[in-house]
Amino acid sequence: MTPPVLDDYVWKHSSYFRPNIDILLVEATMILQLYDMGGSLSVENITQLALDVFQESWYCPLTTFSARMNNAAKLYTFLSNHCPALSKLWLIVETEVSPIESPSSTHLLRMLDVSDGLIDLDLRVQYAPGLSDRQRYLQRMYLQLQMNNIKGYADKIAGDFSQFLNTKESDPWPSPGEATLKYWKTRRPVAALVCLITKYESGRDIYSCKVEHSGTSAWLWVPVLNVNIACHKDASPVHK
Repeated sequence: MTPPVLDDYVWKHSSYFRPNIDILLVEATMILQLYDMGGSLSVENITQLALDVFQESWYCPLTTFSARMNNAAKLYTFLSNHCPALSKLWLIVETEVSPIESPSSTHLLRMLDVSDGLIDLDLRVQYAPGLSDRQRYLQRMYLQLQMNNIKGYADKIAGDFSQFLNTKESDPWPSPGEATLKYWKTRRPVAALVCLITKYESGRDIYSCKVEHSGTSAWLWVPVLNVNIACHKDASPVHK
């Protein structure tokens, strides 16, 4: 039986979970707790995993490099030991909470790979009605700042992962064993944003749409940035 705490979580967020198809989205420390709890949802069967590392302040400016690497080493070692079926690891780099908790929208959730940043994607900024030209300019400047921060976080994730694989004896964090190094030869963590796929260029009415039955172009709505990104129907973004 699934433990009561996990039962409550699944009841609130989804009706069921398919380990070979669905993406499990949890806070980084939760994956360790789920393993300790046991139950019918085994981490050994998970194929796609999305971890929110920012809720744990792993990549906040106040976290030291040594502490960050210690967290990364524990995470990557744990996954190599207990998640043999894992094929995709997403690390969520959002810098604020996004309003996507509605159960009616879970089938629209997608992960947007931001390892290379967002500059070359077809972005459409969503402005609030009645904004002046000056206010729109400031919104664009703030968006640029957010995009730069996201690229910086993505670079840190990639750099930390490389540093972990090349740990030296003098480094203060745990070094990976041979089995862990072999495991990560065919896998890489991917910096990502959580978004929703929709047939509308505007984020309005997004919860009622069914993209699979739409003959129109698809869009990715990124709540944390308040932008839409043109995408293909498989949710891969359109590049400029």
